[in-house]
Amino acid sequence: MIEKGNVPKSILKYFKLKEKKTIKIKGYISHLCDIFDDAKRVISPYGSLWVNIGDKYSNGHQAFVPGKFAIEMQKRDWILKQTIIWHKPAVQPSSSKKKFTTDYEYLFHFVKDIKKCYFNMVYEPFAKDTLRRCKAAHTSSKSNEQTAYMTPEQQQKWSKNMLDGKYQGRHHRTTWLFKPEFMKMKEDLTKKEKETVIKKLLELNLI
Repeated sequence: MIEKGNVPKSILKYFKLKEKKTIKIKGYISHLCDIFDDAKRVISPYGSLWVNIGDKYSNGHQAFVPGKFAIEMQKRDWILKQTIIWHKPAVQPSSSKKKFTTDYEYLFHFVKDIKKCYFNMVYEPFAKDTLRRCKAAHTSSKSNEQTAYMTPEQQQKWSKNMLDGKYQGRHHRTTWLFKPEFMKMKEDLTKKEKETVIKKLLELNLI
């Protein structure tokens, strides 16, 4: 149809618009990466770069900007250490009737040197079910599915250490929940109110 020159105007208009949008997104990603390349010069080998980036929809199509951005950063010798999913339950509902409401954003953790970069592990409490299984494993010679790769002796030792509190907790998961109502620390709050908010933040593993 293109060779014969009889492509309908509506199709031509669509493909021209699509091409323009593609170029615009590529330019945005390229410009963003240029900025971070400049920042790379001054970031310490022990340092990290955290980038929060959302996606874009055009004519019903998901552009997948975060994924394209991460790939371009890797091409420029950045090391993608990990991808975090930032879950946002209080997000504004989508007006579209043809797609679900997006309630997450990507949070990319980039480093310059994988061996030298500083990382402070964050722990969260063990699940009650995990502790229950540990207690059962400690009093039984049989192995359970969670520690099936261990010998019965190793399993009992692991369970005992866990029940004795020798482990700080399990490693924090890669899906992070953000609750804005707990993050608002107003100046007019009393000392007791501030302590209550901080206690709640600690319970949610947000700080």
